[in-house]
Amino acid sequence: MSENKRSMVLRFVGYAIPFLLVLYVLSIGPVVAILSDSNGSVINPEHHKLAISFYTPLIHVCRTNAWLGHSADLYIIFWRNLF
Repeated sequence: MSENKRSMVLRFVGYAIPFLLVLYVLSIGPVVAILSDSNGSVINPEHHKLAISFYTPLIHVCRTNAWLGHSADLYIIFWRNLF
């Protein structure tokens, strides 16, 4: 692999990983809004279980940090009000 190609791959990985992490964190709001009805109850339990397992690391971080947990709750409420 040439040095130029290697630097392009490293640059791509250096930009892609932070971008995907931000997308992962920001996607919880729309997902919760889609999976719940206007009362906040779950529409489809199977999809809810998949979402819980996918977002377990984020849920754990939000439960251990009060400020992040409050911010995540406000973000989810914002998305629920949009749908």
